[in-house]
Amino acid sequence: MAKEIRSSRRNTVTISARIPAELSEMLSRVSREEERSKSYYIRKSLELFLMSKLEDIED
Repeated sequence: MAKEIRSSRRNTVTISARIPAELSEMLSRVSREEERSKSYYIRKSLELFLMSKLEDIED
């Protein structure tokens, strides 16, 4: 399994994406309840999704 990606501000890029309002509300709720930034959850979710896809590609 691939290892977790660590980032620093120098090694990041800013992106924007349109998401459904319902997904935004879910993200806000989890972020608020867990006291983490929305960026944290977006980054972690994208990382897990892409790692899974790359594993599928490599198989």
